[in-house]
Formats: sequence, C-alpha cells, structure tokens
Amino acid sequence: EINDCLQFISNAVGNDTKITLINVLCQSEVNGWTISDYINYYMSNFNNNVNSNYKKYNLISLEISLTSLTKYIYPPKTIRCIDWIDQVWPINRRSQCDYPRVQKYCLISMADSYTDFHIDFGGTSVWYHVVYGRKIFYMIPPTNNNLLLYEDWLCSSKQNQTFFGNLVNKDELFQIEILPGQTMIIPSGWIHAVYTPENSLVFGGNFLHYYSILKQLQVFIIEQRTNVA
Repeated sequence: EINDCLQFISNAVGNDTKITLINVLCQSEVNGWTISDYINYYMSNFNNNVNSNYKKYNLISLEISLTSLTKYIYPPKTIRCIDWIDQVWPINRRSQCDYPRVQKYCLISMADSYTDFHIDFGGTSVWYHVVYGRKIFYMIPPTNNNLLLYEDWLCSSKQNQTFFGNLVNKDELFQIEILPGQTMIIPSGWIHAVYTPENSLVFGGNFLHYYSILKQLQVFIIEQRTNVA
C-alpha cells in the first residue's frame, strides 16, 4: 500500500523529475537524483533498522504546485483564507504561474532523519500534515532573546558541534509528536528541529499573512544579517 502510494506520487510528479535530497548525517544537499531513484532507494531500505549503516536521505523540498499531484492536496481552509498568495497576489500573474511556489510540499523522509534547528524562510508560517509515519518537533518560541541566541548560533564556527536546544532555557524547549492524520501549524518565527523516528510521508506548505507581519520582517532581517535564505 505504501509502495503504491509512493509510486502514484512519483508518476504524478514525473518519474524523471530532478530532486534535491538532504544527506542526514552531514546535513548537506545532494543533487543528481530523480524522484523515481529516491523512491526505489527508499523502498529498498523501508524495513531496515534505523541503526543500519545505509545512507539516510531526507526529501523536504519537493514543491508540487505545478504537477498533477496538486489537485489532490489542499492546505487547510483557514490557511487558504489568509495566505497572501491566495488573497493578494495578482490574479493575472497567478494564471501565468508567476507566483512563489511554496504552498504545497511533499516530504518523504527515511527513518532516523533529522533536520537541525531553523526558522522557515522569510518568517513564513507552516502547515504540516502527516500521512504515515511520525514526526517529532523540538520547538522554541521566537522571543527576542531566543532570536539573538539563534543568530549567534548561526554565525558560530562551532554551530555543527552545538545543540541549539542546550542554549535556551529548558522551559522554552517543547517537544511535540505528530501522528498520522494530524496537522500542525507552526507560527511565524518559531525555531524548530525535526526528528523522524520512522519512515514517513508528509504534505505541507509555507505562507505569509497579515497576523505576523512584524515577526516576518524580523526573521527577514535576521536572514539578511546572517546570509541565510
């Protein structure tokens, strides 16, 4: 059943579609794979123990708005009512596919995947729906002090050796587990890391809106200062 689901996704996106993966061990980008390559690799290791020595990859940047898969995936209605792309982007440009394609992502993660602490680009908020598998989020609120600590951590030469969660007050580090069928919305600016304890399929998307303008601008300024986009 899972294999059929992933094959359907591959066919809908286009089997030869080039993708960018994350090498989980070194948190670096890997190019040169197609979606079909990755799904075959993913399924061949599907039942392996998370401690096996095969390389673990994470697909988190596959945007599907311009594929045939888009007609099956919709952000929650609440989000569609406030998303600036849906509400204020010029209709004529939207009809020509001239708009930021960040609303619909397909995330296919191998067991034991990890994404280190980050803030989503541009201070965007995020919706996140788990189809199968589990996701564990480590969430830190975007207080002014935490954002300063985060900026210092981004610029530190020891970033890769430092767990950012150890730098904040323990009562400001929250763990949230998302199970199949559940949807989470991450507010603008929240600093978070993501651990995948088992193979998972997730759909999600990013959005800007009127209710977090100041926080969105604050994150944008941090990105400019740290050269992180």
